[in-house]
Amino acid sequence: MQYLRLIARPGLSPMGRFQLLNAVFMYLGAPFWVLMLIAGLVGALPSFATGAGAFHASALAFGLYIGTLLIGFAPRLLGVMDILLRPDRRAAYGGGGLLLAGALIDAVFSLIMGPIMMVAQTLFLAGLGFGRRVAWQPQNRDGHRIPLGEALRGLWPQLLFGMLLAAGLAALAPGGLVWAVPTLAACALAVPFACLTAGRLIGRWMTRWHLCAIPDEYEPAPEIRRVQHLVVEEQREAA
Repeated sequence: MQYLRLIARPGLSPMGRFQLLNAVFMYLGAPFWVLMLIAGLVGALPSFATGAGAFHASALAFGLYIGTLLIGFAPRLLGVMDILLRPDRRAAYGGGGLLLAGALIDAVFSLIMGPIMMVAQTLFLAGLGFGRRVAWQPQNRDGHRIPLGEALRGLWPQLLFGMLLAAGLAALAPGGLVWAVPTLAACALAVPFACLTAGRLIGRWMTRWHLCAIPDEYEPAPEIRRVQHLVVEEQREAA
């Protein structure tokens, strides 16, 4: 959101301004999605109140949902297709089977992470509007186990959002439950997903089978191997 102060600054190229604006809308997309879901439920209230029968959501809403998924996954699909069509690159990734398996795992993880991040970013932006201060702290990128209680304390908003959305759809627009399954399942699985994927066990298993990995992770480039060799030699001399 701080980029809003930079967009109008002189000296930036049009592409630079577009990149800043695009980054802003990447975060604004989360509350927009939440508002769209709420608007759909509000739109179903008259049918529910008058007993006019089941409310049928607009085809435009479903088209927007499917279109957004296609836009989000298109670069990944094209990247996988590019590698599959090039035998040398396909072999570097361990073959087409491992590449497709990794792409499928990545897609499932992305579908689960999307709604979780949608709720988290919406709450974060709402907090900014009420004077919440932002502290830039170093990220913890090391794998470590997350206890169930800690995951529940951090992800209860996602669970609550999923329950409210499921209850609202069941009461006002039951036909929308099928379309909402990816969002509802992600919110329901948020806590176990965090506990299961935070540790090193799954990461080590996926590394061993070369899943969701690029060739440099298990076959470093010559430059990287040279640096690694120099580091080992330096450690031996220091010992």
